[in-house]
Amino acid sequence: MFQKKLISTLISKATGFWVAVLVSLLYFAPLTATATEYVEGDEVTALMSYDTSKTDETPNQIEGVCQIPEGFGLNAYIEIADSEGMHYFICVSQENGYADRVYVKNGTYSFVSAGVFGDNTGKYSFDLVQGGEDFILDGQENSFSCIKVKISNYDEIKNQIDANKGEEKPKALEYQKTGISGVTIDSTGKLFYETNANSEKGSIEIYGNAIEDYKVYVEIIEKGVVGEAKFKLSLDGGSTFIGDDTTAEEFDLGSYGITIGFTTEVDTDELQVGDTFTATIPATNYVSQLNPLESNVVVAGASSEDYQLLIDILSSETLGKAKFSMSLDSGKTISVTDTIPENGVYQYKDLTIYFYTTDVFVKGDQYMSSVESHQEKSSYAGIIILGAIVLGAFIAFLVFLLMHSEKKSDYVIQVWNEKQVSEAYR
Repeated sequence: MFQKKLISTLISKATGFWVAVLVSLLYFAPLTATATEYVEGDEVTALMSYDTSKTDETPNQIEGVCQIPEGFGLNAYIEIADSEGMHYFICVSQENGYADRVYVKNGTYSFVSAGVFGDNTGKYSFDLVQGGEDFILDGQENSFSCIKVKISNYDEIKNQIDANKGEEKPKALEYQKTGISGVTIDSTGKLFYETNANSEKGSIEIYGNAIEDYKVYVEIIEKGVVGEAKFKLSLDGGSTFIGDDTTAEEFDLGSYGITIGFTTEVDTDELQVGDTFTATIPATNYVSQLNPLESNVVVAGASSEDYQLLIDILSSETLGKAKFSMSLDSGKTISVTDTIPENGVYQYKDLTIYFYTTDVFVKGDQYMSSVESHQEKSSYAGIIILGAIVLGAFIAFLVFLLMHSEKKSDYVIQVWNEKQVSEAYR
């Protein structure tokens, strides 16, 4: 049996939540306006609180505190902006006690809005308690400010959320080609791999982000409906098998980065012994994006190094014209500034970046990917131990020679002395 439900390292729940928060900010109109409202098409440069840290360039701290009714469990934000148009979102939730902070550079800042999100149902505003006036931070005497908000219409918000549940915003796309043969992407950023089935009534669906190149081969070894039939799995085209297990609608191979879903035409149809399913899957890395409703970048390839990849779109243009920058350390240093190729395929070291869109790329959009090396790292422990043994043996050999040499000298001297003594007694 191979392990099920392993946690995929290419994505975390926390990151997914904050990205969802920012998406909601840009796409849901507030029910009660407390400050500037966005107009569709506006470009907003934004930074989340978890992405900031105290440095020489950002010595100032702005704290956000929410006063929340007991039992309130929805996630919220406080939005501020500087005089240059940069927006900061202080992400507050039950997990961090509804208090968080951002570190910012010197300048003038203002409160923009605060609110709570109810899943996909909308944005509901908080009331400002403290911090409504513009304030200046200089990194010295004035280097701290606190903004406090509270929710006074809890029952109203709860009723609105209950009424709006299930009303999803139309997706900008369902499935779209990624530029990689046999790989499509849905509107949430999930990759789907093309599969082939040699079965009368069964099929499989494979999705995720494969950590290496695979040739998936699945063979049914015991007939039955999905949930009862047994299968065995190979990732090298059937040359070797990593194990066998029971079929399921979602069979998570977390350690390999993919999920396999078994389906039949109707629930009562049985998969038959000898049914086979295949797919050729390239290695890819999960990409979190400002707007997952318009996924425009896929990072493919098994890297030999660990990267914290950050891609910034620098100009609102089409393929072949849009500028971008790429950092390997979350934006601390820029490794590449270039133009997206007309075919959307950009090669960097052992990674391939696929840019794709039927429209223009949007200036300010960011794409983040935590790329981990999946090549076995060399271990020098054995070499070190062997070297130590050889060195120890060599030292022991030298000591032996030295001791043997000393004994031989003593013996010669002793013999010489005995001769001298013998001659003295003659």
